[in-house]
Amino acid sequence: MSLDTLERADFVWLTALFEARTGIRLGFEKHTMVVGRLLPRVRARKLESLGEYLQLLRAPHEEAERELLVDQLTTHETSFFREPKHFEVLDAWARSVKPSGAPLRIWSAACSSGEEAATIAMVLEQVAPPGGYEVVGTDVAPEVVRRAQRCVYPLERTTGLSQALLQRFCLRGEGEARGTFCLKDSLAKRLSFRVGNLLEPQPALGQFDVVFLRNVLIYFDDERRRRIVANVLERLKPGGLLLPGHAEVVRDCSDALEPLGPAAFRFVPAASRAA
Repeated sequence: MSLDTLERADFVWLTALFEARTGIRLGFEKHTMVVGRLLPRVRARKLESLGEYLQLLRAPHEEAERELLVDQLTTHETSFFREPKHFEVLDAWARSVKPSGAPLRIWSAACSSGEEAATIAMVLEQVAPPGGYEVVGTDVAPEVVRRAQRCVYPLERTTGLSQALLQRFCLRGEGEARGTFCLKDSLAKRLSFRVGNLLEPQPALGQFDVVFLRNVLIYFDDERRRRIVANVLERLKPGGLLLPGHAEVVRDCSDALEPLGPAAFRFVPAASRAA
């Protein structure tokens, strides 16, 4: 096997491993993309070919590399204030919430490297709910979760952040951290990140007032898409908000979703409607 090709049988084995861990199915038409994303790992491990890399992935002691495989093949496109209308919805909702003394809990599902969760915190920090708030991010890729936990980003990620937000919530890196910026501790302490597969129930996360489920359902077939939405709704409080990506369809996944506007829904389960 050459450095830049995968035989079909090897591609099938590799993508089956990826699908078993993420639920995302990659057809052979994604061959070029898969090869392009794996070549950096081939070079990093000082291997001569993709064939050698597949042998390495099969080794029982290479679990860390299999985790990196998930990170390499998962799309992690994200940014601060991406799809900004959702943050306007969040701001308006948070201002309308009646104080209960309990902290608001927001779930950034498929959080990638954490910019979405940090944006949520910036919005809520300005609204300042009396009971405080917590933002929980989950992602299926362990390495990207570790990056999110650091709350450190390349300077080019400042796109979308106003100078006022940067001054209030961020610090520019110096010395070895030059070229990066990080969140101030006052904001970072509101965030927590963990590995989580949306195809599996997540009871340990507790209940949430709002769930951001954006730009993830598009990667799944209908059966898995419905399973993900069902798992997410189990974690959403009655009356809570579900915010999917603007290109995603969720209405066929549950009759308990009441549309509030473009890509914004209130969760109203049957028991709540009856009451």
